[in-house]
Amino acid sequence: MSAIPDTADVLLRSHPRLLPDAHKGSCGRALIVAGSERMSGAALLCARAALRSGAGLVEVALPRSCQARIAGYVPEALTLPLSEEHGAIAASAAGEIDEALARSDAIAMGPGLSHAASVARFVAAVLPRIAAPLVVDADALNILAADKGPGGGLERLCDRSAATILTPHPGEAARLLGLGAASLVNERRAAAARELAELSSAVVVLKGAATIVDDGKRSWTNSSGNSALATGGTGDVLSGILVAMLAAGFDAYEAACTAVWVHGRAADRLVEARGGRARSKRSILASDVIEELPFVWRELEVDTNAAADTTEQPR
Repeated sequence: MSAIPDTADVLLRSHPRLLPDAHKGSCGRALIVAGSERMSGAALLCARAALRSGAGLVEVALPRSCQARIAGYVPEALTLPLSEEHGAIAASAAGEIDEALARSDAIAMGPGLSHAASVARFVAAVLPRIAAPLVVDADALNILAADKGPGGGLERLCDRSAATILTPHPGEAARLLGLGAASLVNERRAAAARELAELSSAVVVLKGAATIVDDGKRSWTNSSGNSALATGGTGDVLSGILVAMLAAGFDAYEAACTAVWVHGRAADRLVEARGGRARSKRSILASDVIEELPFVWRELEVDTNAAADTTEQPR
């Protein structure tokens, strides 16, 4: 196996799901603000990944027309239907989400929201009211990148008291940094991740081959994963893993390193030969990665238990 982040064993041993008196309320409540008429699948993938990563309760806030679709495919999740405009969340929906924000232990915002102007106004209104740990992904990142006004963009995040995780791919990182192309980020990935972390006071997960996690002081480069992840929806899966770990109460940097490794390890397992059979990288779907997550979490649990068992006992 690829090298596991140093903190993974600590996080796993303290995960609330592993305690004998665990219940859904003690395992973290995640709110996912995602989806639009054309990209409802992003909300679905994010929600299922969060549930597969230990969240006790998952609630999905999404356009009203998408509610039945998500509820049918993810019956374990709660849904919060929001006012919409042309298939995307309406700006007026910012007044419909306060109770959900208040009852959530962590929030993910962005997957599949679309580039609609109404969504940009919704995000601008809601972000200052989020007090819980937050994952900002996909279209929410693009909305921040497009906000050039005073106090806009990444500056919006600097005054947050709770943890923030940003999950840009190189193209999104380039837009956030005002660069012309993703290639300019890939030429200096470590420096770009550090700059984003410093500008936003957030933990940055710069996705791509050898994903980098940086919080402005520490940096870690992932060794798991492969090009099977180069398909639509896998970023939504990562956001689901991240929000589940934040909802469980873990430190954002440590959770980000572990989530990134787990995400990559699921892809590695999918292409390994098991029982004489291996899958082609070209055929793997984001939903396949989700279905592999229980086995990756189990691998880590066995490894950390074994490490604990090797501790010398008093004689």
